[in-house]
Amino acid sequence: MLQNNLHELWALLNFLLPEIFSSAETFDEWFQISGENDEHEVVQQLHKVLRPFLLRRLKSDVEKGLPPKKETILKVGMSQMQKQYYKALLQKDLEVVNAGGERKRLLNIAMQLRKCCNHPYLFQGAEPGPPYTTGDHRRCLELDWFFCKLPYNNIFCCI
Repeated sequence: MLQNNLHELWALLNFLLPEIFSSAETFDEWFQISGENDEHEVVQQLHKVLRPFLLRRLKSDVEKGLPPKKETILKVGMSQMQKQYYKALLQKDLEVVNAGGERKRLLNIAMQLRKCCNHPYLFQGAEPGPPYTTGDHRRCLELDWFFCKLPYNNIFCCI
């Protein structure tokens, strides 16, 4: 991954085409920025150099026969463990929630409650330990039931 650094870009291009991009000094000379107007020119030059290496395609151009996306929202209740964590989080900061405390603290509580609902095993000590296969994984059971009900032909799923 490049971090907006011309030398890293040169290193990547040198790896791809060492015979063309052999010298870092020459590369730096090509794209030296001296003024405000010069910066726009340098960006344009970089775009010209990078254009052959970039691939940008639209899904409609690649696959014309894709059916329209159908979204199914599957709502699942919380497991017993999630309910326990949820209640504990609310009871821990009950006075802040009831009094409408400071915004930052309320947002933190909301994030913890969201984490409890979506990723309860991120809490310290929530996972029973290796091999991590026991316990009530209700969402996985619901997804398994849902996928069994889908027809097998031409189904793509993103979770």
